[in-house]
Amino acid sequence: MYLSIDGVLPIDYLQSLEPERVKLALNRDPIGQNLARQAQVELPQIEQIPPSQIDWLNTLQVERQKIISQQLQPKSPQRER
Repeated sequence: MYLSIDGVLPIDYLQSLEPERVKLALNRDPIGQNLARQAQVELPQIEQIPPSQIDWLNTLQVERQKIISQQLQPKSPQRER
């Protein structure tokens, strides 16, 4: 399940879940950093996954572009035996 939030962590709901099954993926912008700090205090057992870019949209776009670029690269011809 994916849960999108709008600036407020649903602490009670997240605490009701098994911590090993929950991953928080928050942006690196000020709002995301605020939520990450709150999560560390309220939900220290839940793993956080930071994006490689400033936010998850950019991260996913960069990853998608890498995949597309790889698919567009010409394949090297196979050697005959």
